[in-house]
Amino acid sequence: MVAQLANAAAHEINNPLAIIIGRLELLRRNINSPEQLTRIEQTIAASKRITEIISHMARITRLETLPGSGVSSILDIRRSGPST
Repeated sequence: MVAQLANAAAHEINNPLAIIIGRLELLRRNINSPEQLTRIEQTIAASKRITEIISHMARITRLETLPGSGVSSILDIRRSGPST
């Protein structure tokens, strides 16, 4: 059930995120200010990092928690997916 929810959420998040990244890439072409270009590139990098996290969510097959996470369990997305 959790894997299905994670997969559905990943799909729903990826669609608008792809549009955001695409628009940022287009915007970057028209930026002349080095400061603004840096900000756009940081935003693109952060958006691509979100894409990586979402990709890991879509591959969840089991629930693994972070070791030593204390009282409350924290899901380890990387370990919860297929072994690579």
